[in-house]
Amino acid sequence: MVGGFTSTMPQHAGLFPHKLTVPSVHVTGRADTIVPRRDSLLLADRFADPLVIEHPGGHVIPGDPAVTEPIAAFLAGFACDTGTAPALRESRPGTVSL
Repeated sequence: MVGGFTSTMPQHAGLFPHKLTVPSVHVTGRADTIVPRRDSLLLADRFADPLVIEHPGGHVIPGDPAVTEPIAAFLAGFACDTGTAPALRESRPGTVSL
């Protein structure tokens, strides 16, 4: 998640009975005034094993390798190396699917 937050409204409490077990990466800026760091960390806490990447900036994803490399490594863990790029196919006019 980038700039994500979770609802703290009482009527939504039942939506989160257990921690989510899907892999997740959360990027948050300590100077973010749009989605405060605290709100991003509350969302990350909804996951069983979140990767949280913090940076000193605001509501941006910096190009600094200290931020981009962990994101790339996280995504690389899901890549399938078949030796070729997947073929694109048109599923509906105006959309492209892998």
